[in-house]
Amino acid sequence: ANQECLRWLKDTQKNLGDKEPTVDILTQYAKDTLAKGQVIPGFGHGVLRKTDPRYVIQRSFAQEHFPEDPLFKLANVCYEA
Repeated sequence: ANQECLRWLKDTQKNLGDKEPTVDILTQYAKDTLAKGQVIPGFGHGVLRKTDPRYVIQRSFAQEHFPEDPLFKLANVCYEA
């Protein structure tokens, strides 16, 4: 599942082009993705009602060490959205 999430993030990054990801842009992108009948890996699992604690640790590490990394910024905006 992790590789599917990463693939989706990289595809999303490519589709956004030079646009800086924002909550509004990513929310609309997610709605458009779902409207096309496509899935967003890592979202909507019926059992998971809380954020994966592994992600919380990874996010904290990235915020401290790689806050300007474009892929982290995109993942972070997805989390906020």
